[in-house]
Amino acid sequence: MSETTVEEIDLPEPPQRRLRLDWILPVLLRPGKTLPEIIAAETPYWLAPLLILSVLALVFTLVAGPLRVQSALSQPPQLPADSQYWSPDQVQKYIEANTPNTGLLMMYILPGLGALLSVWAGWFLLGAILHLALTMSGGRGSRSADFNLAAWASLPYAVRWVVQIAAMLITSQQILHAGLSGFFPVGVGRLNAYLAGMAGLFDIYLVWQAVLLVIGASAGSGITRGKAIGAVLASLLILLVLEALPGFLLLLLSGLSVQRPFFF
Repeated sequence: MSETTVEEIDLPEPPQRRLRLDWILPVLLRPGKTLPEIIAAETPYWLAPLLILSVLALVFTLVAGPLRVQSALSQPPQLPADSQYWSPDQVQKYIEANTPNTGLLMMYILPGLGALLSVWAGWFLLGAILHLALTMSGGRGSRSADFNLAAWASLPYAVRWVVQIAAMLITSQQILHAGLSGFFPVGVGRLNAYLAGMAGLFDIYLVWQAVLLVIGASAGSGITRGKAIGAVLASLLILLVLEALPGFLLLLLSGLSVQRPFFF
């Protein structure tokens, strides 16, 4: 009787899924279990949270667009003190020149592009700064893992956008004085305007993001919890300083009041 030898055949491994939508809720509800799994994977898994944030950013822009138009049209331009000596034609030309632009470009396209920029540039800056901070603290995590962490730890802002979209649909009002910006008086010096822009970024969702970053950094970098907290806080502080710059530069160039910055 002859024996038949069955050779083992090496089957190719199934392709890894890059779009891990199944991690969305677990990251928010069970971060202590899910984030270490994400950090341990060397595969770039940052696409899913960034897509979620991008879609919600565009929905926010579409919902806020009509409210921006309504607000712009409800505030007619103020005539100068000497306008009483102008002719009706001069008054009409002044009003037309100073009427806010409520076109598609200004009310929808540019805010939408700015919202997308806030998602993608904010993620890239946070990932780069976080990786540098953790490395300087003695961390041994990879660059890919830190960029994954930066993306998934930003999911609290998806919750914020859902809350804000719902609030605008219910109240038909724009979201003004976000975060702690309401504690700063408007129009009192450039430094105050810059600080107000930074304060607008401080809210419960920033705290939530910081907690997720600390959990992930502690699990993947191999450093102590104290060093992880220090690296995360330093990274977020640097990011907030950078986020407030676009609105402050706009103030310097045009004299307009500072609006909420582009990034997280």
